[in-house]
Amino acid sequence: MNRLKTWGLAVLSQWRLLASALITAAIIHILVTLSAAQISESSSYRALTRELPVNQAAFSGPITAKTQPLPFYSADALYAYCRYDASTSRIRVSAKLPDVGWSLSLHTPKGENFYFVPGNERRTVDINLVLEPPGNVFAHGTTEVSNSNVSIPVIKLPAVRGLVILKAPIKGLAYRRMVDEQRAEFRCAPQNALARLRK
Repeated sequence: MNRLKTWGLAVLSQWRLLASALITAAIIHILVTLSAAQISESSSYRALTRELPVNQAAFSGPITAKTQPLPFYSADALYAYCRYDASTSRIRVSAKLPDVGWSLSLHTPKGENFYFVPGNERRTVDINLVLEPPGNVFAHGTTEVSNSNVSIPVIKLPAVRGLVILKAPIKGLAYRRMVDEQRAEFRCAPQNALARLRK
């Protein structure tokens, strides 16, 4: 009993050391958790971009039980993707959203959706964007004037790399060809490459 009492008193005399050890361990745990979240890619992003070319539009086939890139992916739609890398050039993205259900969204490697444009039943939504690599995060998005004097929104990217997803709903088999033709309007390429093609 005396030994136990002596041991208890010795532990109590070192309470500051124990408290500082616990606080240090908690701080290390929080820092490791936060840094891992910033470095890693989401599993969904890895699954979708595994075989996609960089800075090019890629068109997927119909979604079936065997070709689902992600669980619960909508089988009543066709998709187009662009895995962009803006480390060497701005990226130009264009698409047409002819109806409700169509959408274009931009995602970071962590899976965060930071830009979304839905289709409209009254008119075709023409999307023309310039994706700019991150720099001054406090700068507002600007616009760029094209050859036809049309202002093009410049989107400040939160990360150099990411994914653009175009969703095209299929209302029935009779609409499949029309959806394919409209989906083929999707473009994604480095801005300097598009400028060379126009010359």
